[in-house]
Amino acid sequence: MAAKLIGADDATIVQAASANYVCNGRFQAEASGNMTEFRLKCSASGNVKVAIYSDAGSKLNAVDTSTAVVEGWNTIPFPSTSLTSGTYYKLAFNSSTDCVGALGTGTGTSGYEALDYSNNMPDTITGSGWSRKLLIAGWGTTGWANIAKVSGATATDLAKIVGIAVADIAKWNGVDV
Repeated sequence: MAAKLIGADDATIVQAASANYVCNGRFQAEASGNMTEFRLKCSASGNVKVAIYSDAGSKLNAVDTSTAVVEGWNTIPFPSTSLTSGTYYKLAFNSSTDCVGALGTGTGTSGYEALDYSNNMPDTITGSGWSRKLLIAGWGTTGWANIAKVSGATATDLAKIVGIAVADIAKWNGVDV
């Protein structure tokens, strides 16, 4: 089952980000894990390309295939990309129409730079200077230790829930019990 690793929670769209711009949002990973889904909330139909970048702007992975989106939350399968809890990353997209949602001014750290939609996502991004939170997120899988961190559960709690030994959970996560 996928869990949100990084990005925005659900909110009402205030405006759509402009087409033919690589728009990026800076987010801190909430949990360590492998991002396998890129989610975007859209206000209209269109097509998107998506990527994740290091905080410094180097591309870590992308889906350069044009993917159709509709109004509401959309899930795009994403190449497995390891994220580390507490680390900042930039989630980015380019769209064929003004369709991906954003919140009002002063709600987040984001950037943009012009790039015709016919191009692949760039190897590096430098866009900044926009203070809107983009309604985008990375979802994927986490290990037992990460589930415990996010939920506040202990290894014993998790063992009871899934009916396995605490020692097995500890062994999988390199923890002594």
